Amino acid sequence: MSIRDQLQRGPLGFGAAPLGDMFRAIPASLIVVFATAFAPAPLQRREPRGVFVERFTEPAEDVTKGYRSFGYETTLRGCKADVSGGRLLLRGDHVQEGDQRLVVTASRVTGKASWPDSLEVTARLGGTAKGNGAWHVGVSIGRVKILFHPDYQGCAFRAETVDTHEKFFGNQDVGFTPAAGVAHLMTVRVRRTGSGYRFDVTLEEAGGGSGGKHRKAFEVSDEQMGRFDRVGLERSGRRGGDALFESLTIRPGK
Repeated sequence: MSIRDQLQRGPLGFGAAPLGDMFRAIPASLIVVFATAFAPAPLQRREPRGVFVERFTEPAEDVTKGYRSFGYETTLRGCKADVSGGRLLLRGDHVQEGDQRLVVTASRVTGKASWPDSLEVTARLGGTAKGNGAWHVGVSIGRVKILFHPDYQGCAFRAETVDTHEKFFGNQDVGFTPAAGVAHLMTVRVRRTGSGYRFDVTLEEAGGGSGGKHRKAFEVSDEQMGRFDRVGLERSGRRGGDALFESLTIRPGK
């Protein structure tokens, strides 16, 4: 008997059955299975070609041996770092002063030995509330690190070299206090010049504060920059809170 005949005669062969009766004849478990099997898949978020994005969605109990495209570096043995709840956490429960960072290189992002002549780096970053004048969080490009102190009045915003801590400018009051436990927005644009590199930095407050925004431009020499081939997520200083990062976006050529 054809499917058409079956539909016309009904499930017991006594004439056409109402559509509602036909569905009532199907076990509920099968209806659930059908609904699940044919549910639309969530749309995947796509980034523009050539843009590197990390949102730390893959948990990891220990990233001190690296995480996905990143390597890990530290000047102090025994530091801890992990990814949980959509955040990278560079832990601050070490006794001595030291630096730690997750680093991604130009070769991993672009396949080339260094970044192009212009680069835009955006990070959502902050820190937990503990000893916040004794440590800081930031972003590094080459040897240049831009940093601030979470939950510290005025932020103490500055820039220095990663390795020798040579300051390009000292602590500055940005006019707001970046709240603890919140990921604030830092955007760093770097452009190669005839004599070195120009940095244009914007730090934007998040978390329901005053909505403060601070901008700073400065220049460094080729020697101060060093190899223009890496971007790092940084925690430096003494024992205290954890540095947190929710995302990193790198746009070469911007």
